[in-house]
Amino acid sequence: MKTWKNLKNYQLQEDALDKLFFELLPIFFQFIQLQSIF
Repeated sequence: MKTWKNLKNYQLQEDALDKLFFELLPIFFQFIQLQSIF
């Protein structure tokens, strides 16, 4: 049961990382576009 709880916490962390990644992705692309202009 303890391992299952750890697994669930790990999954929550992964979801949070995915959310963060997809939020940062557009900003990252905008940054690249700005860099290519200059």
